[in-house]
Amino acid sequence: MTDSQPKISIVTAVYQGATTLGRLLESVNAQTWPARELVVMDGGSTDGSVEILAANSDRIAYWASSPDDGVYDAWNRALDHITGDWVLFLGADDYLWDPRALAAMVPHLKCRGRTCPLVYGTTRVVDGEGTLLRVLGDPWPVARTELTWDMPIPNPSTFYRRDLFDRVGRFDPSFRSAGDYEFVLRVCRSQDACFAPGVVVTGMRAGGLSDELRHKVPAVREVLRAQRRHGLRRLPPALSWRLLRVRAHVLLARLLGEKTARRLVDRFRVYTGRPPL
Repeated sequence: MTDSQPKISIVTAVYQGATTLGRLLESVNAQTWPARELVVMDGGSTDGSVEILAANSDRIAYWASSPDDGVYDAWNRALDHITGDWVLFLGADDYLWDPRALAAMVPHLKCRGRTCPLVYGTTRVVDGEGTLLRVLGDPWPVARTELTWDMPIPNPSTFYRRDLFDRVGRFDPSFRSAGDYEFVLRVCRSQDACFAPGVVVTGMRAGGLSDELRHKVPAVREVLRAQRRHGLRRLPPALSWRLLRVRAHVLLARLLGEKTARRLVDRFRVYTGRPPL
């Protein structure tokens, strides 16, 4: 690792992401930190994503388009083409928050990265108009307490040491949505992550795949599968409550329709002092 100028590899998996891919590419190209590269794996899109990648090939270190077995399979393939010291995984709906997002993280990577395999900042979740909905990313002492029941850190703002994938392996592609959580469990059951306070790394648009109701119950079941794999056999109360809420949301959607169910859930969240989803 180059202590004076660590290189950051940004990995993106995209499928049918033409509406947001351009914003991601622009946010990477605008970064003031020079030691960076972008690797994009497209899953065989037919919506114009491939044409966008081809038009921006001079800004991309490597890209390819072919069918894959999900986002974690695409990330694993991308790892064969990176040359950076640190890896940041972004979705096609994500974007780097401002031109100094990478530069603001570098001091933390240089200082804390010597002992921490994962260093993370915060992610701002926005709606389609860019309105801030919530901020993801708590200090590690808080996040560590959440590790036993859910993904404790925002993956779009988490920097992984490249050599970590040689030491503990890659993502398990049998997971569809909780592969990053399983990987963090693999790492952080015995090691600590480090938080970069005050650094906003990414913006993430709400309403993606994980927000669709039909994916919510399978997503919780994947979290449970990851926990059992790592010896967490007792269902935590927080996860039990989450599973109950998800099932209630799905039942409401079946009875009243998804739009009405979402409105009712948002009203309940506001009534209990939480931001709407």
